Amino acid sequence: GIEVKYNVFSGFTEWGSRYSSGWKPLPEMDYNLWFTNQGVMVNWFGKRIESFDDYRSTTGLDAHSRFADPKFVDSTAGDYRLAPDSPARTIRPDGGPMGAEPLWDPSK
Repeated sequence: GIEVKYNVFSGFTEWGSRYSSGWKPLPEMDYNLWFTNQGVMVNWFGKRIESFDDYRSTTGLDAHSRFADPKFVDSTAGDYRLAPDSPARTIRPDGGPMGAEPLWDPSK
C-alpha cells in the first residue's frame, strides 16, 4: 500500500487532502504535521471535514500526527527548514527528520 509519513503539510488553502471512490485501499497516513489558517482539512468521499480532530476520528488516519504551526526558519524568504523548537522535531518515534531535505543552501 501507499505510506504517507513524516511530512509537513502547511498552508493549504482549499483542501488538506481529498479522498474519493478511487482510494482503495486507503493510504497509511501517520506521523505527519498539519497546519493551515484557512481551508478545509479534508474532503472525505464528498463530506467536508473542517477540524483536525474530526478528520482523525472520521477517517482513522494520522493517529500520531499533530496539527500545529511547523515553525519554519523564514518561510517568507523561502527558508522552510524547521526551527529548533518546531513541533515537527518531536513527531517521529525514532527522532528522525521530518519533511523534505533542503535542495539548496539559503545562506548562499
